[in-house]
Amino acid sequence: MYFPDPNLSWNKPHALAITRVWARLAPLPVPNEQVHVVTRGSGFTRTFVVTFTAKPEVILAWLKASPGTRQAFIPLAIMICDFHRCGFHNL
Repeated sequence: MYFPDPNLSWNKPHALAITRVWARLAPLPVPNEQVHVVTRGSGFTRTFVVTFTAKPEVILAWLKASPGTRQAFIPLAIMICDFHRCGFHNL
């Protein structure tokens, strides 16, 4: 099956919008002109591989702002109990 080039001007915004919805991403931290999109899949599957370059702190802030990846940054807490008291401690 043929998938049109997602980087064509009329396909790229659609591919990026679908990617953001599927992955629950915040708006990309770089202009669309700096983003490269590759389409993979078949008549039954569709995958968009989106790549861009930015400073690590910009990418980290974007990941933390994105609902689909934000949970990876929630501090891990465990409950420690002894005979006298219980409490939560961040790892």
